[in-house]
Amino acid sequence: MEKGMKWTDPDFKDLRLGFEVTAYVYVR
Repeated sequence: MEKGMKWTDPDFKDLRLGFEVTAYVYVR
């Protein structure tokens, strides 16, 4: 996972968070 890539944008941050959660659940 590439963390800290575009965490400055609020919208991108929200989208990234959701995607990360989904990826985490899938990887789990």
